[in-house]
Amino acid sequence: KYLIRNSNIRPRYGDAKTSPIMLLAHRFYGDDTIIRLLIQEGEDPHETDQDGATAFDYCPSMECRQALLNAAPGPSEDGSSIESQPSSLPSGFCTQEFEKSDRVERKPAALLRAFLSASGGYIRTEEGIQCLQLLVSRLKDPVSQSLSNEIWAHIDFRPDSRSYHPRAYSEEFDKEDVITQHPLLDLLLSKNIVGYPLGAECTDALDRYLNKGLNPVAPPHQGYRSYRLSLISGIWICPDAKARLHRLLDAGAAHPDMMKEIYTDLIREDLLNEKVLRKLSESGLNPNRGFRDYSSKPLCLAISMGKPDAVRLLLKHTDDPFCPGYYQSILSPRVYALRLPQKFRSEKILAMLPESDQSHLEELLDSGNPDSVATFLRKNPALNIDLVQLEKIQKMDENLASEMVHRLDGTGDLIEYAGQKSNAALARMAIEQDAILQTHLLTVASHFPDLLPQVLKRRSEWPSHQLDSSLIAVVREGNLEAARVLIQVGANIQVRYAHSYSLLNLAVENREMYLFLQKQGVHPSPHDSPPLFSTD
Repeated sequence: KYLIRNSNIRPRYGDAKTSPIMLLAHRFYGDDTIIRLLIQEGEDPHETDQDGATAFDYCPSMECRQALLNAAPGPSEDGSSIESQPSSLPSGFCTQEFEKSDRVERKPAALLRAFLSASGGYIRTEEGIQCLQLLVSRLKDPVSQSLSNEIWAHIDFRPDSRSYHPRAYSEEFDKEDVITQHPLLDLLLSKNIVGYPLGAECTDALDRYLNKGLNPVAPPHQGYRSYRLSLISGIWICPDAKARLHRLLDAGAAHPDMMKEIYTDLIREDLLNEKVLRKLSESGLNPNRGFRDYSSKPLCLAISMGKPDAVRLLLKHTDDPFCPGYYQSILSPRVYALRLPQKFRSEKILAMLPESDQSHLEELLDSGNPDSVATFLRKNPALNIDLVQLEKIQKMDENLASEMVHRLDGTGDLIEYAGQKSNAALARMAIEQDAILQTHLLTVASHFPDLLPQVLKRRSEWPSHQLDSSLIAVVREGNLEAARVLIQVGANIQVRYAHSYSLLNLAVENREMYLFLQKQGVHPSPHDSPPLFSTD
């Protein structure tokens, strides 16, 4: 109230000249306190915006209209608001009576806004599109940009043959088909009604939109800008994709949130060059910075996609040429390329990538000659290895692998890796070589419960939460011996999982485990299911 009385202004928002009372009406949830206050201070609910709509027209319900009438007694508004409802066509619109009504000629913009609001999402039905055509055809110039944006946001311009992602991967896909034939497009453009042209990026709508100087970047959703909603994502299937790309880059449509996806499409379409790279860097998409992880680094993307020209270009512009390995490890580009599946490996790309001791070791491992590997490792005692290389050595020579465990680069847990690879021999080696400092006991319990006694013997002190979570895991799997071992070293038999269930609930189908837990003194929970057998 203080702000309203002392600001000495009557704010109007955007090119539609929307008033505060219009915005309140649009978001009306049943409380008319502020509406009454605004009217008391001089706001007029009958005042129109740029498109001829009053606060009554912004109302989403009859309750809102009644609240305005109660707060501002005066001439009744015939209005255009309708109750929102999940139907193909909102009630009362585009009937014969509706089309004959003078309201269509007198207040087309207000009716259109109400129609869009009641429709909820995209208008896809034939009758809905026809109704939209009728209302748009009656609009009088000029139409505000805010209303234009609303109209475009409710139309799905993407052809039915395109998925949610605008790229068409089918070899049979004809690029000429992407020029949308939506029945509303020509009408909208003829009246210079242009909004965010998602789905119509291959049409004149894109140039019209950019020529107006409008924002080429989609608004963020939960703080993040989605590539799927960006205009760049829709141009790759346009016959003139290259020209449209430069138009969008010049307009600032590339956003760092979409770095991986933009580079991926540029590399795939062979459109990455010095000029494009410079424009991307100016937009904050420098190939050396901004990527979320090494897997989204442009150089690594180009290597994995087998694009020699992009690799050559990015090698010139990449300061720290590293790519992702297992877990947190990083690899030289050459090692990364060597680890790609054979069908994705490019000899032309390999020839560009600098060699190193790591890459030489990788090639020796691929050759399958254990003697050459052993000789090389002993000649290079300072060379560290990662988990993938250790497993390759182990498959060649168990003894050599045992010698090399201490050379691991520390970027991952050996037992966890062994569990993912179902390699019990590698897990045993980790225990024998005391390479379990990073190991979570639950990893052992989940993947190698039979090795629990050895692990517990090698390392006596474990956090209670690891003991308890491991006990839950082995009881769930019905491993009686592993459960007995964990209880002996201090796991809590009264532990609850999912906040309320006892261990007994995990054994309702396992009589031996159930009786064992009962004997250990596990207290049942009132939430537990009864056992499926007799406990007598």
